[in-house]
Amino acid sequence: MKVLLSPLTRLLIFLNLFFLMIWISQDMNRTEWWVRMISPWYSRLLGPLISLIPFSITELMWGTFFLWILILIGKMIRNLKQKSIIHVAQHGIMMLQTVSLLGATYMATTGIAYQRAPVAIPGWKTPVSSSDFTAIVTYFQEDFNHVSSQLRFDEKGSIINPYDLKTIENHIVASFDAYSTDYFHDYSPRIKPMLLSFLYTEFHITGMHFGISTEALFNANIPAALLPFTMAHELAHAKGVMREQDANLVAMYMCLSSEDPYIRYSGYFNTFYALLHLLRYVGDDQAYARTYQQFTPEIKNDYRYQGTFWDQYTLLDDLARWINDVYLRIMGNDGVTSYVDVPTTGTVVENGQTIEVITQFSPYQQLYFYLFNV
Repeated sequence: MKVLLSPLTRLLIFLNLFFLMIWISQDMNRTEWWVRMISPWYSRLLGPLISLIPFSITELMWGTFFLWILILIGKMIRNLKQKSIIHVAQHGIMMLQTVSLLGATYMATTGIAYQRAPVAIPGWKTPVSSSDFTAIVTYFQEDFNHVSSQLRFDEKGSIINPYDLKTIENHIVASFDAYSTDYFHDYSPRIKPMLLSFLYTEFHITGMHFGISTEALFNANIPAALLPFTMAHELAHAKGVMREQDANLVAMYMCLSSEDPYIRYSGYFNTFYALLHLLRYVGDDQAYARTYQQFTPEIKNDYRYQGTFWDQYTLLDDLARWINDVYLRIMGNDGVTSYVDVPTTGTVVENGQTIEVITQFSPYQQLYFYLFNV
């Protein structure tokens, strides 16, 4: 029993830390205090050191973790064969120590932030008439077409990234810095490509943030139209915005607020579907199709290219979607549906006919209305 005392004590400490983090996350005031007062210091202290390393530490950390767990499981199996129960228990406690310490650290640096107050990104709250939908869509479509005319596209239809990665990062960080709010952590880590981008492409994963390493990571193989938006999304996570719908909203605002055509193009490319959706409620069945045809050929080709690109990777995408859905639901998100921006709808009766109407605009739509009116 003396042999197990110290490992058991460590295990109890790690478990208590984990449950302390769970307790903090159960109250929004405690959560906000932790994320605003404690988490930023962790990022400030560790982030600059990790950013000096040119490759992803996150993937190495996860690889080391799983290798260590496999080693412990292997030792436990060997101990069972040798009928050495005391050693089985020792290695079992070591494995529980590792998992509980990782869980406590992850909750402290990442998990708690899922329970924060809504992100501080502006949205238009005043009612908008359906008679104004077409004018609003046209206004932004003209700018989308305009920025596309300033960019180059390859023979497959994909937009060509005009910059190196550091330049894109600088544009995105500048957008964050220009937006004054204490909701975000003040430190912006380096945004790095994933070491195993080829594997994440099979999983349809475009980016990742890991709070323990402070890193914001992106899949280096994704189409260029997704790159700035994805980098902004992962940087939002690294700056304390964990819910996926919130990180998407932040990325949208940062990209559309940029003066750079490529950054703004990425913002439109990833969110314009929310605006087009409005045209389904203007009383004209052809409005959606007609407006889509008014995009430049380059934009339409880029959307087709994106569909073709992801259709190549079908081996592991369902598995990744299921794992991500389970993870997000555990963290209090609405699963993978939280990535999709949709309005709330209802029905009304007009002239004896039941028609569908929008009862609450989606966050993307509210942000587009805000940008239209400022």
